[in-house]
Amino acid sequence: WVDGRSAPGVTDIFAQHVLGAGILDTRSPIDGIPVAVIRGDQDFPKAVADGIGGTIITWEDTRDSTVTGFDVYAQHVTNQGVVDSGWPVNGRGVCTVAGAQGRPGITSDGTRGALIAWADSRVVGTSHIFAHHVLATGALDPAWPAGGRGIAGTNVLETRPIAVADGTGGAIVCWQGFTEDLNVFALRVKSTGVVDPAWPVGGKALSTSKLTQDFAEIVPDGAGGAVIAWQGGIQILTRHVFASGAFDPADPDTGRVLADLPSLRGDPAIVGTGGAGAIVAWTDTRKDTDTDIFAMQVLEVVATSVDGTHDGAFVLERPGPNPARASVALRFATSRSAAVRLSIFDPQGRLVRVLESGVRSPGRYATSWDLRDQQGRQVGAGLYFAKLEAAGHSFVQKVVTLR
Repeated sequence: WVDGRSAPGVTDIFAQHVLGAGILDTRSPIDGIPVAVIRGDQDFPKAVADGIGGTIITWEDTRDSTVTGFDVYAQHVTNQGVVDSGWPVNGRGVCTVAGAQGRPGITSDGTRGALIAWADSRVVGTSHIFAHHVLATGALDPAWPAGGRGIAGTNVLETRPIAVADGTGGAIVCWQGFTEDLNVFALRVKSTGVVDPAWPVGGKALSTSKLTQDFAEIVPDGAGGAVIAWQGGIQILTRHVFASGAFDPADPDTGRVLADLPSLRGDPAIVGTGGAGAIVAWTDTRKDTDTDIFAMQVLEVVATSVDGTHDGAFVLERPGPNPARASVALRFATSRSAAVRLSIFDPQGRLVRVLESGVRSPGRYATSWDLRDQQGRQVGAGLYFAKLEAAGHSFVQKVVTLR
């Protein structure tokens, strides 16, 4: 959080570790962990889990505003509730070039580091989207440009970046851009620091509508793409974009409308439910007397098989036993040779385990999941999703684990 305790008119960044039992971690200072306490203001913090119980925090920083303007910094707080001694005191400068850099978004790189995106005004009179990769050590990835990779620059004004991991060390970055209309865009940047050439230069516009589009939120789809929700005029909309940069054909070109009534609505929030499914909540004044919270679930359009009218047939059978205590059998079939991938995902769309991957000849196949993740750790009890990807199609079955 932003904290003004150190001096009047100055803000710093503090954090606190709250245990699952709802109590504060006694290893941390009772009034919070000082993440960045230094001259200037530190504002707009965002955080992401490091995968081992700690967190990486990024923020907008004015400590050198007279020289470089606003900058972007980051810091690592360990699972012990202390600032990582291997990172610079008061944070790593992610981008400190001349011009304003601020309002960062952050996502995990899957290897205890993070990808950070921000709005950048290094070119006077514009604001474009840049990103950088911070390694788990606190160093900046030397494979990326020193001042960050320019992701987008086709609109006069681009701001409010958010990001989710693509599962391969890269990220899907989303932002709002303005030239003639305010629209929401997305683009994939690879782990190597290269913008995916399969996506349109400058980003993919999520809607063809002329309505003002802003306040976007994003969750991963579990297959390298993302589901994005935003406010368009008085509507709340979503759209699913694949890792390839293609849109889900089930979605309208202007986005899938969740709410469109003669009232004001906004501030959408989204959480993934597995695959391309999500629940979206928003503020809503449809009662006229006050503002309430409404929500809607978006279901993934899932095929359980493809019939002979298509080029081939793929089936993911029901898993068993289900619920499962020790292991669960998974069977699938293909009528033609194809590259397939059978994976397990959690309800937030995060990859848990890859069970099968590669080209398979026509036939039926069986494998089992021992209820362990990719690192061999037992998963907790709950709901998971088995997902078969083949020839551009996705087939999903639910798996419930017990302990």
